[in-house]
Amino acid sequence: MSRLLSCLWMCKNEEDTELHPLSPHELNDKSHIKVKGGVRKQGGNDKQECAPLDKILKNMKVVHTMPEFDELYVLVASGKYSPPHRAHIDMMENAKLHLECQTNIRGKVIGGFFSPYHDDFLASMPTDQSLKGEHRITMCKQITKDSDWLDVDVWECSQPQPPRIIDVMRHLLFHIVGAVDRFVNKIKIVFVCGSDFMFQEDFCEFADRNMSIVVVKRESYFEGVETYINKLNQRHIDIHYMKHIQTSNISSSQVRELLGNGEITDFYDKRDSMIALVPLTVCDYFIKHADDLVPRQIKNPL
Repeated sequence: MSRLLSCLWMCKNEEDTELHPLSPHELNDKSHIKVKGGVRKQGGNDKQECAPLDKILKNMKVVHTMPEFDELYVLVASGKYSPPHRAHIDMMENAKLHLECQTNIRGKVIGGFFSPYHDDFLASMPTDQSLKGEHRITMCKQITKDSDWLDVDVWECSQPQPPRIIDVMRHLLFHIVGAVDRFVNKIKIVFVCGSDFMFQEDFCEFADRNMSIVVVKRESYFEGVETYINKLNQRHIDIHYMKHIQTSNISSSQVRELLGNGEITDFYDKRDSMIALVPLTVCDYFIKHADDLVPRQIKNPL
């Protein structure tokens, strides 16, 4: 409980005059993106990878032909994705369903992005067991290629240094606003995360900046999370809590543990078990790239 109270205090008292609510209005001047070590202006020396907007633009055409919506949502989920698994997909699909089924507001999800963490950020963790960014990005692209709304934003993973998640969202909004000619003021970026993320510093920053957040319950996190969310709701913070997702107990570490230190022949034997945790494309990717992926797991045992 002390951890919960500490995070509530951080959210209440944190002040940062350089940050504002995330909305299209704040990007009218092409905005500045704040990163660790200072403020970096968009268009500087950092890599300005453009998020793929094809699916969003296609869905916007549908919006033109339908009754007017109050808000148009773009979902963002930043994470390790080492590897991406079924719970990641279900988390986004359920968040979409939840937002579109609200009774107090007419909303439409027009897009969603997986944003893999930066390699340097993962390497800084005490127990780094993650796959390299190139593999994580490829697998994320494979699980979204057949979706009509989900895609992958590689900006976070491709920067010279790890950006803050709030900057990932600002960068994405910057490109969406630049590409959409109508309904700009209705576009809303929504961050989707597991309840474990609620006790990280970045979450407190969201909570104090009028960000929209969808939190998915993780079985391994204590009951105090609901008390925390109720406190945030009392402060009129736009936070949604989803308790019931069948695959929420799946984790990337389960997949890596299943693979263990097996040889390539073992992968074929474990294929059926893996498919219960990850999409078929991810399973086959592991088999195809076993020589690159498995040694890293042996080097960093669970």
